[in-house]
Amino acid sequence: IIYPFGCGRASEESTFRDIAQGLNAVLEDDQGKTGKYSVGNSEDVLYKTDGSSDDEPYANLGTFPYCIEVNSDAAGGCQPAYTQWRDVTVRRQRAAWGFFLDRILEGPQVRGTVRDPLRQGPLPGAVVTVEGLVFSAGEAPRTSDSDGRYFVMARQGQTLTITFSCMGYAPATRSITVGEGPVDLDVTLQPIGKLVAGKSAVEPVPSGSASRSSDRDGRR
Repeated sequence: IIYPFGCGRASEESTFRDIAQGLNAVLEDDQGKTGKYSVGNSEDVLYKTDGSSDDEPYANLGTFPYCIEVNSDAAGGCQPAYTQWRDVTVRRQRAAWGFFLDRILEGPQVRGTVRDPLRQGPLPGAVVTVEGLVFSAGEAPRTSDSDGRYFVMARQGQTLTITFSCMGYAPATRSITVGEGPVDLDVTLQPIGKLVAGKSAVEPVPSGSASRSSDRDGRR
């Protein structure tokens, strides 16, 4: 079970591994046994690499991608006998699909909507920054989507300090501890500047005031 990065450690390594180990606990191998998969990035479980196909969607979109090698060398490796292994392999992967759906919808996470009080609606493009989460491989900033929604994956018992920021708005910071399931956290950012005819005559936020970002919304 492979996750990013192939060329080093992602800052969210502990969350990646926590999810992968949960998957390993329910996913059967070719002998029908669970807990037998190797778990790690491509360099951990394969060989030295400069990266893998899982790196791009994480770096650019903030998704949590996983690659599962579904058959062992004993089953034919990369080219298992189709008639023998196709149906049983597909059935076995249903456990993975169910695990990911449950983890995304009901697992530990912080999610919500960033709102604009002037428009009384969502605020897209707000930067979502998790304290202590450092991007070192050119990852894109994590932002709220076109509906103002955001999504931060987490581990049970983890305390997150999240800052929401957007040009023309005062940043807002919230600290929250995540339990077994999702935490819904909506945030309204207040405009900077005077109100003119019901609209904000915004003043630019000084350069460098918006810190680097973390997880994006969880839409798949």
